[in-house]
Amino acid sequence: MDSAQELREQQQPLTVRHVLVVVTGILCLFGPAALVINTWSVFLVPVTQTLGVSSGDFTLYVTLLFLSAAACSPFAGNLMQKRDLRVVISAAAAMCAIGLFLCQFYTEPWQFYASGIIEGAGICVILFLTPSTLIGRWFNVHNGLLIGICAAMSGAGAAVWTMVAGFIIADGGWREAYMVFGIVCAAISLPATMFFIRSYPEDVGLKPYGPPREDLPEGSVGGEGAPMRPGIEAAKAFRMPVFYTLMITFMITNATAQLGNYLPTYLYHLADLGVAGLTTATVVIMASVIAACLQTAHAIAKICLGQVVDHSQIVALALGCGCGFVGILLVWQGYFSQPLIYLGAALFGVHFAMTNVLGPSFALRIFGPRDYPKIYSRITSVMNIMPAVVLVVFSALSEASWDALFIVVLLLIAIVFCTGMATIVLGRRTNRGK
Repeated sequence: MDSAQELREQQQPLTVRHVLVVVTGILCLFGPAALVINTWSVFLVPVTQTLGVSSGDFTLYVTLLFLSAAACSPFAGNLMQKRDLRVVISAAAAMCAIGLFLCQFYTEPWQFYASGIIEGAGICVILFLTPSTLIGRWFNVHNGLLIGICAAMSGAGAAVWTMVAGFIIADGGWREAYMVFGIVCAAISLPATMFFIRSYPEDVGLKPYGPPREDLPEGSVGGEGAPMRPGIEAAKAFRMPVFYTLMITFMITNATAQLGNYLPTYLYHLADLGVAGLTTATVVIMASVIAACLQTAHAIAKICLGQVVDHSQIVALALGCGCGFVGILLVWQGYFSQPLIYLGAALFGVHFAMTNVLGPSFALRIFGPRDYPKIYSRITSVMNIMPAVVLVVFSALSEASWDALFIVVLLLIAIVFCTGMATIVLGRRTNRGK
């Protein structure tokens, strides 16, 4: 009883400050992340028609956005480790807002490329590092669940902002939509990033919420002037095999997730074959339904996987990979039944959610919060290159043979499960000091 009472006295109760940290993560993902990553496709047709350019000219903007995020991630991680998070995250949110706002003035494709580079530098902080860094520093418990809740907000934001963009473009044009999005991006995120958070709870006389973690590697002082934090220093982590198995696992996961972009296109292939009851008239509707199934399951799965990974990494990994594997089989071999294709798309949405939830949760569990931004930013740097690479490969495979594309992705998911299990085993050995 005495030890239990002592543990309760050590435990930091939940405060408004802790809640505001989560609110900041939610607003950053619902605002800047969703506006930058999830709305560009709405502008594709009106922008290319107005400027008289091809869709490829415009979508290069998105490719440069991801490449910019990949290049800037290591520098962003170092800044988040050494500097005030309010300054770094606010600057990143401002870059997203500026990039969107400037698009209203553009008359040439290369100008959009400049915005893509600016937005990529901001999004690598907002989307990939902000929620997990804040939650890792401010919470000892429920890390996966809280990261999942924040990550799910990007999907919710996508649903809201694409609808808003459609109304604004129809009424006032795409330039007005970009102006509104730039203003909204700043208005949603900057008040929270500037006033709701601090780099560490100790900065305001608090401690991380929950009892001290006993499953993290022992560590010492974090960055210069930072309080004591459990975890492994970045220089040591970069020499550990588990760092590379973790990187490979979620690099490939991010690659396989890109198949979701091709599922609506696959339906047009089925319509050409005259299967699944698809016709030229109905395929457009079904393509929208399958995209909705994927995105809805994706958002819900982020929260569910976050809850599961807090209790078992193995179950979370098996759930994500298993749903992805079965989902692809249903879409591929269930072409004779529309409900099976819908179910397959929804199951694949669970796999789609792995990258933004299990990646940071695994990294926090293995390496601890001490140098987390520096460590995980290296992983996201590689992860962000994958969409630019696999979209080219997947496009070539889909044109050559859809069967070949599905087989390749199934093999990649099997590799993800194997490397993920290796990561869990190596991580447990690391935390036991072996």
